[in-house]
Amino acid sequence: MSDTKIDICSRALIELGANPISDFSGSSTESVVASQLYDATVRKVLARHPWRFATIGATINKISSTNVTAFDSAYQLPADFVALWNVRDVGGDDMAADEWVVYGEEVHMDVSDDTVEVDYTRVVDESYFPAHFVEALEAALMHRFCGPLSHSGSMRDALAKTYEQALSRAAHIDSRQDAPNRL
Repeated sequence: MSDTKIDICSRALIELGANPISDFSGSSTESVVASQLYDATVRKVLARHPWRFATIGATINKISSTNVTAFDSAYQLPADFVALWNVRDVGGDDMAADEWVVYGEEVHMDVSDDTVEVDYTRVVDESYFPAHFVEALEAALMHRFCGPLSHSGSMRDALAKTYEQALSRAAHIDSRQDAPNRL
């Protein structure tokens, strides 16, 4: 059985010595903190590594942008975009990281094609989270929850180290998995 948002948050809360939650709409401090921090924390952890379960390839379209940049063209990133890892001409080689830049929901570059291909990390349902990612996410949540729940700076510092170690282990495991899907 896969984990839910509530399961993941509850385990992080229990590890902190707090009470588990049964939903995000409760009036307890734990419910309020979890509901306010969960989604942002998931996005933060997803953005730290090109996770195999959440990174895909897509073709994106050129748009007319109101952002003024040093680049000639802008392309609309997908709605579920979290982090961009690679950009390439359709069927071409990856562009160097200094040849493109992300501005909000757009990627800007000096390419005149109507479309380009990208590899990006997206938001996915918790049912797709592998155990190594859940462990890192729970560590991140413990770190984020610690401030509002315990007010202990030393505990928060220790949990920051725990999170970085868990993230490093999870990224290492993930890197040994299959390559992300390409178009």
